[in-house]
Amino acid sequence: MGGANAHGVAFLKASQHVGVKPRIISCTSGMIHWVAEYLRGKSLGDEMKAYIAALRVYPSQFNHLNLLRLMTRGLPTVFEPNHMKLAARLLESIGKPDTRLEDILFPADTLRPIKPASYFEDMAKVFNESETGILLNTFNPIFGIEYVHYNEAARDSVGYWERNGAPFTQYRPITPEMLRAALWLLNYGLEETFDGETLIDGVYHRQIILRELMGCDTVFIGRPLSVDWGDHIPRNAVEMETFKTKMLFSSSYYGELNFIFSHNQNVAAGRVTGELAHEVELQEVAIEKNIDFLGFFLENEDVYDTSFFKSKAIIRNWLAERAAAQAAEKVTA
Repeated sequence: MGGANAHGVAFLKASQHVGVKPRIISCTSGMIHWVAEYLRGKSLGDEMKAYIAALRVYPSQFNHLNLLRLMTRGLPTVFEPNHMKLAARLLESIGKPDTRLEDILFPADTLRPIKPASYFEDMAKVFNESETGILLNTFNPIFGIEYVHYNEAARDSVGYWERNGAPFTQYRPITPEMLRAALWLLNYGLEETFDGETLIDGVYHRQIILRELMGCDTVFIGRPLSVDWGDHIPRNAVEMETFKTKMLFSSSYYGELNFIFSHNQNVAAGRVTGELAHEVELQEVAIEKNIDFLGFFLENEDVYDTSFFKSKAIIRNWLAERAAAQAAEKVTA
């Protein structure tokens, strides 16, 4: 899971409703919070709808007012505009000859995170005590290194990749400080360090952590983007930002998919041995319709409802096919 939280939450809720419990969950960005709520046993549907109601104060036909409210007041309990720091920076720049105008007018850190330290400490405790494996990521933009963070229940899943993985992906335990980094948006700026490193939300590098799940027989993918663009090409700045976001996220995702497709072909040809010598079944649950760029912040109840019923149908169909295959094997035996 990664991004488009209403879609991801709907998938988790559907899996609960059908009675399927995952052995391991990979999550990035905002879905890290919602997976923690899932593990706490919270009522995900009610929480998401309350969250949406708090953000969408005005009806959908006046969504620009919801956006304006978000820009001027921030996202409740998550971030707020960095007005005071920007004003202080403006005052400090007066009379300084080396001041660059673009740094004042278009600063990098337009937002300020407001989650307390206790939030990350509690979340780390939830993940590290869970019997469900958890994977999440951060990214060092200075050196181009991705860190995949895991709890004890997911240790076996990352063991193979620690021994045989790419040099630009490294593996570390989940800690409160790394959770803070995993939710660090680019809009917060890059001046902050985490245990001495410059780190950001790993979603900017790899939206969906997939290859580390290849030890599983079946992987469900709560894909937060639809397969195609839609009924027309981008016609305005907001739609172009949406398109750019989709291109950015899809590039890493398709790389992950192609890796697994190639792996499955090699398994079928008998060219794979060892712990990954099995095909990986992928069940993709893509969002029905692309949300716009702003929808990643202003969640949508229609997205939640549509994704819930779609997810439930896909999971139930998978269960039925699995039961039929098992029955056929018994008859053959």
